[in-house]
Amino acid sequence: MKNIIRWAGLLIIKGKKVLMTKEKNKDFYMLPGGRLEEGESLGEALMREAYEELGTGVSIEDISLYEIYELPGKAEGDLMEFNVYEAKLKGNFEAKGEIEDIRWVNTKDVKRGVKIGSITSMKLFPQLKKEKLID
Repeated sequence: MKNIIRWAGLLIIKGKKVLMTKEKNKDFYMLPGGRLEEGESLGEALMREAYEELGTGVSIEDISLYEIYELPGKAEGDLMEFNVYEAKLKGNFEAKGEIEDIRWVNTKDVKRGVKIGSITSMKLFPQLKKEKLID
């Protein structure tokens, strides 16, 4: 039986760029979000992660599922399920908790050397570019 590890991420697009966060112990940017905790729904995880990573001055509106991506996990038999939700962000945000930096990123930034996570580079950004949602 596969062990499914669920992750919820916020896709926030503004000016053809995606809001991305960088944790203190990582050298790449990823969507705000994280792993679901025991007994937590995807919606609850999104709200908790937004609060933990972007601060209390933020509210998330108009949440809708954008896409679900699957990749093999690190351990044999594990499956990583990335649930990406498109949303609008209201209020002011700032790097909180484990987050070291927040920035708006597109494919041009990646070509200039900004590192992004594998699921974002292999799946999400190509799809967003194809749909003309980012540059």
